[in-house]
Amino acid sequence: MTIFSHPKSFQELLEYSDGSEALYELTEGELRIVVPESEVNSYITDCLRERLIPFFSRRLVKIQEIYVEVAPLPGMPLNRDPDLVVLAPEHLGLMSASGKMAISATMPPPLLIAEVVSPYSGPMDPNFTRDYSDKPQQYAIRRVSEYWIIDPQRSLIELNWDPDQSKRIYTGQATFKGKDRMISQLAELSSLKVTAANILEPDL
Repeated sequence: MTIFSHPKSFQELLEYSDGSEALYELTEGELRIVVPESEVNSYITDCLRERLIPFFSRRLVKIQEIYVEVAPLPGMPLNRDPDLVVLAPEHLGLMSASGKMAISATMPPPLLIAEVVSPYSGPMDPNFTRDYSDKPQQYAIRRVSEYWIIDPQRSLIELNWDPDQSKRIYTGQATFKGKDRMISQLAELSSLKVTAANILEPDL
C-alpha cells in the first residue's frame, strides 16, 4: 500500500494512513480530522438505521464508515463521512472490487444520506452551516436522491430532494416535528410509518 504524507486526491486519501483510527476530510490539500460524534448523536443514528433496515437490507445501511466523494466546492472538503448512508445495491460489488469502504465520483450516488446536527450556538455556527448549507450543496451536485437533516436542538427533521435530479440543487423540502409522520420521496420508503419524534427521541 502506498502511503501519502500529503494526499491531494480522493484516491490518495483512501490510501493514506497515519497509524490511527482517525477519519479525515481533505480540503484544498489540507487534512482535517473528523471530530467523533457524541454519544447522543451516535445513538440517534444507530436507531435510525434499525428503522430503515426493513426497507433496504442491513448491508446497505451504513453508519459513520463510508467515505463519499463529493464536489470540492471552494472551502469545502472533497469527501464526506456521513452519519448514515443508504447504498444502492450495485455499490457492494463496486466497493468489493476497489477494496475500499468508499463511494467515488465514478460510482452511482447513494440513495439517502442523513446527518445529525451537532450542538450549535446559532445559524453562523460551523456545526449549523456545515449540515444546513455546505453539505446540501455537495450532496445535490453528487445527485444523492434524498438528504435528511436531523436536528435534535430544534426538534425537527428536514428532508431535501431534487424532484427530477437534473438541477443538481435540492428544490424539494419538507420539515417534520413531533408526531408528524415522515414522508420520504424514495419509493422504497413509501410504507415507512415513523414519526419525527420516533427518530429524534428513540426511547419514546
